[in-house]
This record gives sequence, structure tokens and C-alpha cells, in this order.
Amino acid sequence: MKIKKIVKISEMLKFKIIVLLIIFIGVFGCSYNETLYSNLTKYNKSLEFEYDSEIITEKKNVLISINNIEFSKSTMIDSTNIVKQSLPIIYYDWEKYSCFIDEDLINEDIPSFVHDNLIEMINRSAIFLMDHPDSNNNFNMKKYQLDIIIDELNVNGEFIFMGEQTHIAYPAVAECQLTMILTNNENLVYTKKVIQKGFTKEKQKRKNQNFTRFNSSDLQEQYATDMVKALSTALKNSISEIIHNINVYLQQNEKDLITIKEISVQDVQQKQYEQVIKTLPISFLTFNINESNTINGKLISVDQNNFYVENEKTLYTIKRKSIISITDRNLKIVTEDELSQIGFHRINYNKYLEFKEIE
Repeated sequence: MKIKKIVKISEMLKFKIIVLLIIFIGVFGCSYNETLYSNLTKYNKSLEFEYDSEIITEKKNVLISINNIEFSKSTMIDSTNIVKQSLPIIYYDWEKYSCFIDEDLINEDIPSFVHDNLIEMINRSAIFLMDHPDSNNNFNMKKYQLDIIIDELNVNGEFIFMGEQTHIAYPAVAECQLTMILTNNENLVYTKKVIQKGFTKEKQKRKNQNFTRFNSSDLQEQYATDMVKALSTALKNSISEIIHNINVYLQQNEKDLITIKEISVQDVQQKQYEQVIKTLPISFLTFNINESNTINGKLISVDQNNFYVENEKTLYTIKRKSIISITDRNLKIVTEDELSQIGFHRINYNKYLEFKEIE
């Protein structure tokens, strides 16, 4: 009888433990999803484009016009979304989310972004020229038309809350699928499905050193920025492949290609630098340390010895004595008097993920 009673008590105890565990998970296990969604969608983000491809200085007697760049019917998801993933019960206080972003989180119109940067990349890396009303037709110019259909854009990543002690944002991944269509006098001559990906470089981790409840709102907000950066890379890689494909097609199929225009590397670099400058905020400054080292960002504070400069989630502390000059986005020198008119606030060190000192 005693053995049966002990077994019965043991089973009841086990049942109570399971019930308490379920209640614990119910109370504490769903505390992150609304906060994560709110932080991911808190601010709209901007696409970026880095011009680092090979500069082709010799342009051939081929003109290409861009007819149309458009979305297909269901290019992106309808709305930013997070989906909670299942984890083994031993990780009762962990939560893992798959995150997906939509077009509404992005400042730019994506087809227009592709169009504008495609033109810049053609000027930089194509063997052909853009067709326009003033195009020179004295060299037996060959003319083509380009259409692009953006079939699918996927941007996702994983965010994990390991209880109250560690929060991790895993590398974001973006994929761009589009169809390029090249025609000549309305006759299809070349088409190809282009699939390219973009990634953020590494996972970001936030640890709680004090063993108290904490939040990682800044890390979550930054994660949305990282996801959009991954999309920027996927779009850039797609544009690069489009130009490469056309270059190869023309070299393989067009006879009598001749060089009709030569451009200088310096001219291309200067023009694209000016394009980038136009997109910078008015508060953007360049701190020239020496001929090969510059720091770009927003000046947020000054003291007797240092300038404090913010660039996204990085805070630079730059020694005054190391600065040769400071210029604004229009390359004009900024004086000490002008800097003294800027209103500064107390630095919130918690918002930064990285700190760098420039001696």
C-alpha cells in the first residue's frame, strides 16, 4: 500500500510541475513578439547603393534604352510580419522569431531605385551607351530596348531571445528574382531570369551583464536597417548581373563593334560621388584625419579634446588634434564658429553597438 501511495504522490507532483511549467511559459513566453514587431517597424529605412564595380572606359556603338521596370503582381509580402518558431521544451524561456519585411518599410520606390542606379551603373560598367534624344547616330549605332520585371523580393532574418540574458539578431538574407528582356526593333533577342542574394555580414549579440530584466530595442531597430541593407545588396548584385549579361551578349552577337567614346575613371568617380552626396542629410559631415582616412557622420557633441560623431550605430570619438579639416556634404569647409551654433544633447551611449576612438 505504501508503495502505491508513493507512486500516486509522485505522479501528482509530476502533473503539478508540468501544469506550473505550462503556466510559466504562458505568462512569460510571449512577452517579446509585440515589442519586436514595434521596433522593427518603428522607422522607415532607406536603400543604399555602393558603386564599386569595374569602370569600363571604352564605350561601343550600341545604344540601349530602358523601356519599363515594374513589379509583378505579388513581388513582396503584403505587410511586415514576425512568426514565432517552435523550440524544444527545455528552452522554455527562449523565443525564436522569423522576421519578414514589406515594401512599406522602405522609403524609396523600388522600381525607381533600380532604374536610377541601373543608369549610373551603365555609365560606369557597360560597354554600351544609354539611348537618349541627343545620342550620336554617326557611327552606325545599334539600338536595343530593355525591360525588367521584378518577380520576387524576399527579405527575412531570425531574432532569438535567450531568456533575459542574451538576445541575438542573426544575419539577414534577401533574395531578388527578376526577368530581363532585351529587344531589337520589338523583336526579342535575349531574356534571362536573374536571381541574386544579399546578406548582412554577421550576427549581432546583446548580453545582459547585470542579470536583471533588460531590453534590446536598439538592436531590434538596427535589425530592420540590416534587413534593408541585405535587400540593397541583392538589388545591386542583380543590376550588376544585368549589365554583365548585356555586355557578354553584345560581344558574342554584334559584329563591327567600334569604340566611339572614351571616358576617364576620375570623371565617373566624381559624378557618382556627387550623386551620393545629394542623398546625404544636411547634418552629414566629413572629418578629414589625413589623406587616406576620413570619418563620415553626424556630429552629436564636442568637448575640449574630442569630437563625437555618430554613423548609424557606431560612435566615433575623434581627437581634435588629429583632424586636418571638416567639410559638409557640398565639400565646403566647416569652421569652429559654425560648429558652435549646433545644439547638442547628452550622449545616449546605450543606443550604439560599436565604439571607436580615432587618435
